[in-house]
Amino acid sequence: MALPKINDYQSGHRISKLMDVRGSVAAAAAMLHSAALTQNKLGTKQACTANGELAALSKEGHGTLCTETHTLVAFSHGYPSASADGIVAAAEIDTNEHEVLVSGNSVTIRVAGSPSPESCQFTYTDATAARTIPELSAATTSGC
Repeated sequence: MALPKINDYQSGHRISKLMDVRGSVAAAAAMLHSAALTQNKLGTKQACTANGELAALSKEGHGTLCTETHTLVAFSHGYPSASADGIVAAAEIDTNEHEVLVSGNSVTIRVAGSPSPESCQFTYTDATAARTIPELSAATTSGC
């Protein structure tokens, strides 16, 4: 009798983890887009003290931006790019708890240890042009 309840609890926990990281991705994309707009208006270049590299973001929104935690984040069209050094770094995704699959201009994030990982995921896709936003898919939770 207890086994179905334990499975339901574990599934709920994985769904919660997936929704938490999806929220982190959405927030990181919005906040860093705002920071990129500010930096472009001010025309400043910022040293990223984590590794001594200079963050350089073009007026078109391509390049890198340094976060307040001194993480150098890759950008495309004014938003964190769909890459490990882009949105994954910006949202500080724990790769021990989540599988991160980068393919072309998108990143799929899954909860590690899900019974059916391809059904416990969401995808972040790069903005395709200036003045467009990245696409954040709805979370698929049937396999969590």
